[in-house]
Amino acid sequence: MYAGGMVDGQREWMGLYPYLNPRPRSEAELDARVPVGTSIPIYLFPELKGRSRVRVYADTPPAEAYHREAIKAANYGLIGLAICAVLLFVLNRLRGMCFAEAPLEFSQAAGR
Repeated sequence: MYAGGMVDGQREWMGLYPYLNPRPRSEAELDARVPVGTSIPIYLFPELKGRSRVRVYADTPPAEAYHREAIKAANYGLIGLAICAVLLFVLNRLRGMCFAEAPLEFSQAAGR
């Protein structure tokens, strides 16, 4: 589901998924909700290229939303990193307890 139109004198395209919530079940429902000529408020980022130039207007500006998502990702990444470090430490300790060194005399006898 994409929409096309003129923005700042240029033809632009954008996905309608963020604009249509809940998602329409059929093409007829889509045409009823977004008829030809519908005006959709957007943010325009003229310095970008491709689909990123046009974003649907939302309660939270895109820069703020991206910043919030980056902070969430960093927090969850640090928590995941800490959990992995603890798991590696515990597994390393378990490995050390399970494999005892062979007695010196036994290993020398095997070489004769």
